[in-house]
Amino acid sequence: MVASFVGDVLVAFALLHFVLWSEANTFATGAFVGFICWFGFIAATQFLQGIYERRPKKLLLINSGYWFVVLLIVGGVLAV
Repeated sequence: MVASFVGDVLVAFALLHFVLWSEANTFATGAFVGFICWFGFIAATQFLQGIYERRPKKLLLINSGYWFVVLLIVGGVLAV
């Protein structure tokens, strides 16, 4: 649990820099930055792992969906 928390803090730190560089200043624009990060870094890699490892689609949706929600919310909060 501690390792997951540290990893999540590192992800939020990196997302903070994307939000600052994009000059996002509303919840919606911050969430959009989070979406772009999710789409480019999480969804793309999770999708490929799911294909190569023949993981069930539900597992892919759970793993990617978690990060989708987290990055949208954290991106929005960091922008505000």
